[in-house]
This record gives sequence, structure tokens and C-alpha cells, in this order.
Amino acid sequence: MYNTTKIFSTVKPPKEVFKGESKPFEHLGIIFTPYFNKTTGTVLSYSGELKNMFLRYTKRGLFISNSWQKYYCNNNYSDYGFNEITDTYFRLNDQLQGRLFGGEVKSISMGIVIDEPAENLYPNWLFNKLGKTIRPMYDRSVTYGAKARFTDYSIKCYDKTFEAKSHDNITLNKSLTRIEKEVKYMKYFKGNRYINIRTVEDLIQPETHYQLGQSFLKSYYEIPKLNNMNYLELSPHELNVLAVMQNNDIREHLLAHERRRYKDYKSTYKKILAKLSDEDQERIDRKVKAKVEQLTNHDFQTCNILGKQYENPSITLPTFN
Repeated sequence: MYNTTKIFSTVKPPKEVFKGESKPFEHLGIIFTPYFNKTTGTVLSYSGELKNMFLRYTKRGLFISNSWQKYYCNNNYSDYGFNEITDTYFRLNDQLQGRLFGGEVKSISMGIVIDEPAENLYPNWLFNKLGKTIRPMYDRSVTYGAKARFTDYSIKCYDKTFEAKSHDNITLNKSLTRIEKEVKYMKYFKGNRYINIRTVEDLIQPETHYQLGQSFLKSYYEIPKLNNMNYLELSPHELNVLAVMQNNDIREHLLAHERRRYKDYKSTYKKILAKLSDEDQERIDRKVKAKVEQLTNHDFQTCNILGKQYENPSITLPTFN
């Protein structure tokens, strides 16, 4: 369910880091290469790679980043659920000789892949959401997805079959779509979105995994989508509101100069989106929900993770609001 993380571990760096070694050195069976300040010539950090994982040492400690799923599966188009995530943690921690343990989670992303042509999804995402912009994703002038950026997170939807072929020369025999939510700042999970994520060990708790899945679904559902709308169901006023709210320039003018009317229009706009249903979109929404449920369920009746016992976790997990 989740895959890309950035973790900071306050482990003691190797002696070469403290000495400011100017040449590459081997540590943990990995070659670390110095990165220099272009102005002063001093060493800023040392970078290495472990399969798909990026490692960076500074005198403060070790940064560990990139996709857990690609490290474990060598791709991010197959299913990657709780059991695989837990196994990834123990494998990676073992390869890093315990240096992953206790690391602070700095950022995280969640993602799923569904068996559905991408053109059935991302073109229907509105190019605005309450003043926020959703932009196309390009690869050599080809539009293959859409991405929405918000204050603390972003969410994107793209053609995974196209991307696998374009980026990695991998031919997939299905039309797959990947949807990802990236949380850039962990403060996002405070307040009414609260999920207890501080260290990397929190990520391998069943309830945390379930809550992240619910958070992903909530963000997905909040993206307004251009359904196959039956405009005959709308009143003249509703048609006017729809036209205004889907025009970036007019909407921004109202927001800046006629805030009362903007609030009224925004309220009506939400009701219009809820009113107009689309069977294809509802089918896709059910497919997304089913995939999240599949990946956040667990195929064991009991489990013991880091000394904590769980009974029937897929049944007893709390509901995320």
C-alpha cells in the first residue's frame, strides 16, 4: 500500500564521514561517494545505493529514501500489501545491519495499481479543486497522467503501462493505472487526520497500515471528477455555477473580489458534483476501494510484530475518520 519513504536514522556514521574523506569508500558492502560544496570544495555528504534505496550519510546520521516496493519487488506495478511491507522492513534492516531500526519517518507515499485503462481516470479529474490546480503529467510531450499538489501532500494518477515501457522498457500485457498519494510533511497526520507515525516501526503496525489506506481513499474521493454529466438535470443557475467554477480565471476573480458569492458558488458546486452520478466512475471507485481493502487486509489470524500481539487485525482495526 505505501512504498516510498524518507527516513532519518541517528546512527553513528563511519569514520570516513567524520574525517571528511574526499574519495569514495566502502561501508556495509556499499560504495559511498562524496558530494562536494561547489563553492568551498568541502564535503557535504556521502551517497550510496542499495538496490533501489538511496542512502546518504552526513555527520548527523543516515538518510534512507526511495521506494520500498521497488527494493522488494523490483517494480511498483505489482501488489504490495502489509505482509510484503513487513518483510521489506526486516530485510532492509538486516542489510543495513540494524541502522534502519528507530529511524524517524520524514515523508511517505501510498499507492495502488488497478487493472483499468488510465484514460478512463485521469482525463476526468477536474483541472481545479477549490482553488487548487491539477496539472497534466508529460513524457516527451505525451500526456499520460494528472497530478494535484496541495499544501502537505500531492496525489497523482497515471498510465503505469505507458510509464513502464517508456522509462524501463518493460512491456506489460495489461492496461494498468497507478494512483499515488505522497505526504511531504508528516505534520499532515496531526489533528483530525491523526495517525501515529513517528518511527519506521510505526509503519509495520497493522492499525497504521489500515489508517493509511483509509487516508488514501479519502484523498482520492475528494478529487472532483468530470463525470459523463447529464446537463439536462441542472437548472440554469446550476449550469452557470458549473461554468464559473470550472473556469480558472473567473473563479480566481470571485475568490479575490467577491468572496461571499464565491462561497455560495463553492457550496452549490459541491452539491452539483454529488448530484450528478456516473456509472463508469462509480465502477472505478469501487475498484479503487476494493484494491485498498485487499492490500490492507492481512492473511493471518494472529501476528506478533516487535513484541506486540494482534488478534484478527483485519476485524478489530479502528475506523479512520
